[in-house]
Amino acid sequence: MKRLLLILILSPIAHAGLLGSWILNKKNFTDQKFNPAGEAQEAPEFDTDGNLVFSSKQHVLLPEESAKKLPLQNFAIEARVRIDQAQKWGSILSYSQDNGSYERGWILGYNGSRFSFRLSTGDRLLEVVAPEPFEPGEWHHLFATYDGKKMSLHLNGRLVSSRVVTGPVVLPDIPTPFVIGAYKDKDEFYPINGRIELLQFHDSLPTRKELAIIAKEFAVVSFSVRPAVRFLAPGKALLFWEASHPGKAVIGYGTNRKLGSIVESKSEGLRHEVILDNLKSHTRYSYRISSNTENGEKFSPLYEFDTSMNYMPAPTPESGHPLAKTYLQDLPAQPGFAIIVGLTDGSLAKAIASQSKLNVTAFDDDLEKVNALRKELTNSGIHGSRITVLHLPNLKDVPLTSCVGNLVCTERETPPCSASELSRLTRPKGRTVLPDGTLNTRLPIPGSGEWTHQYGPPSNTTYSNERLGGAQAVDELELQWIGRPGANFGIDRQPRMSAPLATNGRMYHQGLNRLMALDAYNGQILWDMEIPDLRRVNVPHDSANWCADDSKLYVAVKDLLWVLDGATGKRVSTLKLTSSHRETHDWGFIAQEGDNVIGSSVRLGAEFKKYFGDAWYDKVGRETDTANVLSDNIFGYSKSNWNGNWTYSRGLIINPTISLAKGKLCFLETRNTDLQKSTSGRESTKNHWKQMFAVCLDATTGKIIWQKPFPKTLLRTEKKGFIQVSYGSMTSEGFLVTLSEGDTEETGKHNGKGIFSYHYFDLATGDLRFQSQTPWRTNHHGSHITHPVVYEDRVYTDPTGISLPDGKPLDHKYGPKTKCSATVGTAYGLLYRGIDVSLTFWSKTSKKQSHWPRLRPSCWLSVLPAQGLFLAPEGGGGCSCGGWMETSLAFIPKNNSGIKEPTPPKK
Repeated sequence: MKRLLLILILSPIAHAGLLGSWILNKKNFTDQKFNPAGEAQEAPEFDTDGNLVFSSKQHVLLPEESAKKLPLQNFAIEARVRIDQAQKWGSILSYSQDNGSYERGWILGYNGSRFSFRLSTGDRLLEVVAPEPFEPGEWHHLFATYDGKKMSLHLNGRLVSSRVVTGPVVLPDIPTPFVIGAYKDKDEFYPINGRIELLQFHDSLPTRKELAIIAKEFAVVSFSVRPAVRFLAPGKALLFWEASHPGKAVIGYGTNRKLGSIVESKSEGLRHEVILDNLKSHTRYSYRISSNTENGEKFSPLYEFDTSMNYMPAPTPESGHPLAKTYLQDLPAQPGFAIIVGLTDGSLAKAIASQSKLNVTAFDDDLEKVNALRKELTNSGIHGSRITVLHLPNLKDVPLTSCVGNLVCTERETPPCSASELSRLTRPKGRTVLPDGTLNTRLPIPGSGEWTHQYGPPSNTTYSNERLGGAQAVDELELQWIGRPGANFGIDRQPRMSAPLATNGRMYHQGLNRLMALDAYNGQILWDMEIPDLRRVNVPHDSANWCADDSKLYVAVKDLLWVLDGATGKRVSTLKLTSSHRETHDWGFIAQEGDNVIGSSVRLGAEFKKYFGDAWYDKVGRETDTANVLSDNIFGYSKSNWNGNWTYSRGLIINPTISLAKGKLCFLETRNTDLQKSTSGRESTKNHWKQMFAVCLDATTGKIIWQKPFPKTLLRTEKKGFIQVSYGSMTSEGFLVTLSEGDTEETGKHNGKGIFSYHYFDLATGDLRFQSQTPWRTNHHGSHITHPVVYEDRVYTDPTGISLPDGKPLDHKYGPKTKCSATVGTAYGLLYRGIDVSLTFWSKTSKKQSHWPRLRPSCWLSVLPAQGLFLAPEGGGGCSCGGWMETSLAFIPKNNSGIKEPTPPKK
């Protein structure tokens, strides 16, 4: 195959009941006049295929009287389009008004990068949306249908979204444009960029046979496991996926959309692994997978990966030393940090670098020896990258913080420092080797916690029992490491993506469709991976897409859960949704505890993925910004055999309320049957806060332990008010539901007032122990959606909280907290964005704040007190409100750092 191009022959489907047909081709234009009726609003330009170019302000107006004659139900709109640029309010064909509460008519178009169909039956414009973004510059076929009972959207012959709607479409009763290629009403105008080859309006719905013909024409490569790229070495990456059907596969890739390079997979089965070699550094690549099928050659969407994210260490020249193999034995074969205190000839340093992926830093007090070795390593091209040699006159006290080395040793027969100093430099579970052959493994830092889920433990307390060495102020912490990744790794800080995780000495961090694992104690990047279908945002109204345990990372990617080896990133298993949901749902919630892995099914398109534009998701009271993602079921797997154990499906489960602790799984669910039939899987609290129940299941069996009707909310009523966010957390005694409730006038306008309401259920019986409330600090910049920090004896939201177990408001406030970030807890204080909108530490004892200037978190949760450290991977990229340090770093308590204060010079 010489080229990897997607070529489609676009021919209309013969369909009965044709009421209107518009072919936007050069042959149908006379100057600006469009036949059979209509007019281009700018001088028309045509591409080489004769298609009208929609750009700038070009659009075509059709006679309004013809729109009024079209049926109001039992109709289908067909379109063949190529959209070149995503945008807000993109419209292919529309006859609509959207002016405040006056919403009428219908629109076939797109919003952002997803195709949509909207219509009004007298109230607001209702919408069905494609779950996946379209590929700019590619041709697509759309069928939007409405039969008076259900509205649906078909993309390339496949049903992608539908919802229950009843009654005829209500058209505008004021003059309204009937327009092709733009959204236009009384006071808004949004022209599109792209091509519209064909538009047709039918008075009947397409048949299965007609849709099958379209699906065959537009079929793409299908995957049972989606593709991903894992970097192996500089200039080298592994592309891997699993196909739905066996057969040969070809990959086209290159530095632009034309691709250019071709490589064939050696597999003809389902599993494919392809090495991409000689890749340029700091370059964005596009790739596409093709496969031969019974219907001809089919192609995947165009995917991307960026070699700027390839941080894998370069190999070094082969070198040997009699002790290197022994020193490295049983250490993880992954990048890390080796420290050598005292050299002989540097041969051990070179052998360790050659036989492992460790970066080596060597100290010696002989300047002549240091300079000679530096020269040799520089000539080999590895000094400063894989091996760094430093002159240190006094080797007894090495000026590094504690807990940094994966391997710490000496080349000398007698160590130039104490064994305790070598041990101090060693990270927990790292290795200290003495010249006599003694191998010691360092124990974990006392009082260190694990951050395995979005809000710490699966109980969602935003507190992991981390003592942080007793620190209560920033000057009681010291810089442990500073480095990668930087701001180019991540999504802009505002859409509130999944938090980092930290367990077993590793920290996991997500970016823009990518993730990586780092050594928590020295910042070395262990592995990183680019996954095109990874992204999930607006976690406050959903759940995170990953969690971890000591050895594995669990990542939800589309309809599967990937189980990755935490040390290497290799995929060891994939878990599926329950069988009835595999074609229609994606993997939603994910948690693990003990032998249990818990998942849920969310409808296609329900997840939030938009991160560009006004994607803050916290506008007070705005219906779209109070919408939660809902799960249709929840289920359990066993880690010991990866078998599914149980499934629970009764109502619609509110994802951000799901919490897990000590074998019990708690959540809120609405048993509103009307909503279950009509929901898109994402609903505002206005729609789903009816017939609400609190439920507790046995996490191993799925059996109901208790279920209780949820009590009346404290501020919101059926007539006024709203719920901005809904959170679930667990203590050893209870299930805590924390709601952010906003008040409104009878007209629905927010009056600026709001509360955090707390509803505490007895974990054993489900009995409601108390309901209480505290006022908001403010109603913007994330304060009113603050996730609670839950201790056994108290709860903090913003600016105060309640005591447990009685629910009484606390007699003090913390902060003041500023801007958008979440608050996280340690045993002795809270960390958040505060003084000078920088990272701030508040002491529970003194009630005082201290801060790190120019250091900021993301707009949700990107900093972790865990592993005996305060970890702050970069999360603030894209911020326009200050000169921030866009870098990753970690702090260690001075009590644990082991650095001695320098002796002041004698006077």
